[in-house]
Amino acid sequence: MEGSYNKVFVARGNVPAETYTFFMNILVGTIRGWVVTPDNHFIFKQKDHTILEPINSVDLAQQAISYARELEMII
Repeated sequence: MEGSYNKVFVARGNVPAETYTFFMNILVGTIRGWVVTPDNHFIFKQKDHTILEPINSVDLAQQAISYARELEMII
């Protein structure tokens, strides 16, 4: 894996046109997120998912209705 990663990292600096750097940065960012297990399986790192406060459904419905009324006034 180290050799392949180095090839991609070196290729990032040797792109044929400047527009390629955008895609190479995405590729390098993806590879950096990989984790290799001892049995050579790739695992993507999981992002931290924080639990957000639940939204009151009544408040959400009232906001949607208010928004719809405002749209009716515009149209």
